[in-house]
Amino acid sequence: MNALPRANDHRVGSGILAVVLSAVLAAPLATADDDIERRLHRIERLLDSGALAELSNRQERLQRNISQLLGEVESMNRELEEVQRQQRNLFEDLDDRLMELEQAAAAAPETPTHGDGMAPVVPETPTLDAAVAGEDTGTPDADTDAEAADAYSRAFSLLRDGDYQRAGDGFREILESHPDSDYADNARYWLAETYYVVQEFDEAMEHFQVIVDDPDSDKHPDALLKAGYIHYEREEWDEARRLLETVRDEYSNTTTASLAGNRLEMMEDEGR
Repeated sequence: MNALPRANDHRVGSGILAVVLSAVLAAPLATADDDIERRLHRIERLLDSGALAELSNRQERLQRNISQLLGEVESMNRELEEVQRQQRNLFEDLDDRLMELEQAAAAAPETPTHGDGMAPVVPETPTLDAAVAGEDTGTPDADTDAEAADAYSRAFSLLRDGDYQRAGDGFREILESHPDSDYADNARYWLAETYYVVQEFDEAMEHFQVIVDDPDSDKHPDALLKAGYIHYEREEWDEARRLLETVRDEYSNTTTASLAGNRLEMMEDEGR
């Protein structure tokens, strides 16, 4: 009778031990599942909060800003190239004007001095054919011509010194006070030049055009050349090419034609 209870006690103890072992073995699995679940919950909260979406938006904004900056850099490079082109053209035009001044001074006939003793650069005087035939040559009065010569000499000296404002005032005075003198035509041309050199192209074109419209003017080819230059600066390529080709073809073997040809070659190189 006493052996039976001991057997029962043994079976009960074994059952308890099995339950405990099962609990112990299952504990790490439950802990791992809880850790994974917490991580997943944290990721879900991040997704719900829009943090990843905000990060993506920031990246897109940065990319847009970079693209915008690159576009601005390209635009600034183009503007810099345009400024360099304009400066190059301005220097070339200054060289052209200096060459013209030197050639005009070298080719000018000797004339009586007036006023301060300087001999102005003047256009060629009318031929004597009409006078020999007894016709009126239209030569201005000597005193009036002397006054125009003095004014022209002063204005031309100012032009050589680079005082374009005062030189322009002097040439304008000749046009107003001595419009029929031998100096008026050249005065108008150099007045136009004083505007051209400071890139006041509208005013320059107004006076150049007067000479362009007068094919008998000694300054006609020079005015055609500068009108072509102005159309070039205005990016009016067709009209610039037409005028420059006219100068090159109709006044061949002249310095003016050579200058026109150089500008046409530059336009071709630029794809104009």
